[in-house]
Amino acid sequence: MTPIEVGANPKRAKAAIAERAEAFLQDRGFLKGQHFDSEPEAILLATKVQVELSVRTGINEEGFYGFSVECSNYRECRPDCRGWDGKAERCECEMHCVELLVTGTYPSTSCSIDCVCCVDCNDRGCESCEQCGRRYCDDCMEEHAHYVD
Repeated sequence: MTPIEVGANPKRAKAAIAERAEAFLQDRGFLKGQHFDSEPEAILLATKVQVELSVRTGINEEGFYGFSVECSNYRECRPDCRGWDGKAERCECEMHCVELLVTGTYPSTSCSIDCVCCVDCNDRGCESCEQCGRRYCDDCMEEHAHYVD
């Protein structure tokens, strides 16, 4: 008699996810051997496809992704701003630097549009201050560090 395994088997769980990812991809016209070769490639491609489909559902009839941002410095978009086109670094009115933030992998991938503005100069912020949580570009972070210490 074979012993019964108790608990999750990571290899079996990963194989099951890869199998579902392959089926998900095949339903959308992607073929093993042509678009992906291995289980990790199938999971990665399924993640990318899932994100693309999610982004497409958020695009309005004008080709912009509508979003609401709670920027660290609370700047509002201009009333005529149509949103983000999904490619540019800023929204249409150029009040916010934005990027697509992807979390997770297939099948539990999610994405959101995040404001990545520097709170001081409105340029593209690179990192968040560990002490205050605000986002700063490299130049402003250097100056900000003097005030925090």
